[in-house]
Amino acid sequence: MTLRDYDFHVFTDDETGTERVVHRDRSGGYGLLRLPASTPHTLPLPAAVERLNASFRQRYLFFTDPDTGCGRVLYRRYDGHLGLITPAW
Repeated sequence: MTLRDYDFHVFTDDETGTERVVHRDRSGGYGLLRLPASTPHTLPLPAAVERLNASFRQRYLFFTDPDTGCGRVLYRRYDGHLGLITPAW
């Protein structure tokens, strides 16, 4: 994570097959996120961009793509633009 321009890593849990995010929090520790089954985290990309842009304190948004059902991470890049991480498959 330290070699990238973001403080998280997306991976697929081998046991469950779901996407998870390990992230560095503001205190320097680490946390593990998984996508909840609730619908507020299922967003089309334009809605995810709108939600992330609505809060400049939020560094990234971990959400489910409604078309594929896979997790995605939309994040703020060091240059001020947004980046998107999607599964490779």
